[in-house]
Amino acid sequence: MKITIEIPTFKRTSGGIMRHVMLAKMLKEKEGLDVHLRIQRNNTAINYSQHLKDINFSIGIPVSIGIPDRTFPESDVVITYSDTPHGEKLTALRQVKKVIVYMLSYGLCLERERKNVFNPKIAVMSSTLKLKRMIEADGGSCTYVGFGLNPNEFYIEPGIKRKSGWVAILYHPSLNKQYKMAVRVCDELYKIGKIKKVIVFGMRFDGVKSIKDTYITYLDASHDVIRKIFCLCVLFIMPSISEGLNMTPMEATLCGCPAVICDGAFGDLYFNNKTCVVAKKGDFQDILEKSINTLNNPNLGLYFKERMEKIIINYTWDNTIENIMALF
Repeated sequence: MKITIEIPTFKRTSGGIMRHVMLAKMLKEKEGLDVHLRIQRNNTAINYSQHLKDINFSIGIPVSIGIPDRTFPESDVVITYSDTPHGEKLTALRQVKKVIVYMLSYGLCLERERKNVFNPKIAVMSSTLKLKRMIEADGGSCTYVGFGLNPNEFYIEPGIKRKSGWVAILYHPSLNKQYKMAVRVCDELYKIGKIKKVIVFGMRFDGVKSIKDTYITYLDASHDVIRKIFCLCVLFIMPSISEGLNMTPMEATLCGCPAVICDGAFGDLYFNNKTCVVAKKGDFQDILEKSINTLNNPNLGLYFKERMEKIIINYTWDNTIENIMALF
């Protein structure tokens, strides 16, 4: 069976994009399938030559760049991403037999997502049960397959000493408001003497200028770097984990860094304070107070880690690949 995994662009450390790269890797290695990676559009800001070389050598999968046209690989199945704008073009290609949209979100680009969900020539698989329920409530149908996680990538790394008063936050363009809320909370925590350093991974600094030196920024963080960040920090603040960025609090928790969050797709993992501290979304005071309480409870990180380890085995890549193969 020939499988093409289509991704919107390529940047080695992007979450949803790397999810599709990992999917290709697992289908090749675990199921022995003939897999091809197709980068949907070119990004002039990215040096593709080195990245493509790295992919080919690291996972042995051919990679091409281009829109759906005659150069598209002959494919029994094409797996593409949630908000692809060209689902109809894929289904029209003679060399493509079946198109599946792997829904990682539903709502960020609703017009395009609905167009794919209600296309009778496209099969839809959802990454979470919440997404499945949202699509079904909208009148569509999909198959739950899971989101895929490799728990072995995130753990308490030997030799790294956790730093008292170090806090991590995430920047992502789609969560700019929530990021600014996290910065406000960190600024206040610093002013009252509860924290010493803030590590921002994702993109930029946008805090109070008088304490700018307190912030350390990682523009492009690999899994190894993120693991080290979480092993150094005593708190991870993420005022929203809505759509597409659900993994990060899990990763922090597996590294023994407790997370304060406000929203999320995986209610069975996060809500009711099972594995994270849950604050009211958009409520600065509540997020601040729960961050302070978490910092005052140094044993919370290991407590949440133990609980997460018991739950996370249901969400591994092995389970996801098994569900996807059943759909094929």
